Amino acid sequence: IPSIDNTLFRRIAFSEIANSFGIWDPSFELFGYVVYPRASFFNHSCRPNIDKKRRQSGKLRQMEYWSARTIEAGEECCISYGDILVSRKERQDKLEEGFFFRCSCVRCQEEEAAEQEASK
Repeated sequence: IPSIDNTLFRRIAFSEIANSFGIWDPSFELFGYVVYPRASFFNHSCRPNIDKKRRQSGKLRQMEYWSARTIEAGEECCISYGDILVSRKERQDKLEEGFFFRCSCVRCQEEEAAEQEASK
C-alpha cells in the first residue's frame, strides 16, 4: 500500500460525512445521517446561487433545490453548507470543523482582501 499523507487520509475518510445531511428530530436530537446523491454534486459557496430545503412527508425525506438568482451559462451551481450570515472567520471555522476544508469562494476572497486592506 502506498504511503498517504494526512490530507489525503482525511479526504477519503470524511468524504461520506461531508456529503451527508443530518436527520434531526423536532427537539434537535441527531438520529443519523442520510446521503442525497444529487445534493453531493453541489459544492459550497458563502454566496450560493442554489437554495435548498428539506421536506418530510411521513417517513419520506427529500431535498428540494431552486435557483436563488439568475445563473449564468457555465457558472457552477453551489449551495451553502452552513450559516452565511456569520463572519468569515466563523464560516471558515465551521467548514473546517464539519467539512474538513477552508472556503476559498469569491465572497471569502473579497472579505479577506477587505480585511487585509483595512489592517494596513
